[in-house]
Amino acid sequence: MTNLTPSQIAERLNHPTPLWLRGLDLSGADLSGANLADADLAEADLSGADLAGADLAGADLTGANLSEANLDGVDLREVDLSEANLSGANLFDTDLSETTLSTANLREADLTDPDLIGATMPDGTQYE
Repeated sequence: MTNLTPSQIAERLNHPTPLWLRGLDLSGADLSGANLADADLAEADLSGADLAGADLAGADLTGANLSEANLDGVDLREVDLSEANLSGANLFDTDLSETTLSTANLREADLTDPDLIGATMPDGTQYE
């Protein structure tokens, strides 16, 4: 994984979408409120990152590590979280509608009050 400095992260976030951050080490980064809609974050390490209030709608987070990440109030509509590690993540009041959670690790994640309408759950069932 590639390590970026905070200024390099800010520079990438200020470029027009789609944003390509595939496989980057963003562990512990403060990305609160960031516009990451449609970003390619597959295989990225976002463990312990603060993404509170961020827009990740339509992003690819396949295989991403989001363990212990703060996803409070994040827009994750239509996001691919297949094989993602969300263990211990804060998903309070998160919009997970139409999200793919196939084989995602949600162990010890805080799933208080999420919107799961139409989401594909880790066991492959559709939430209604």
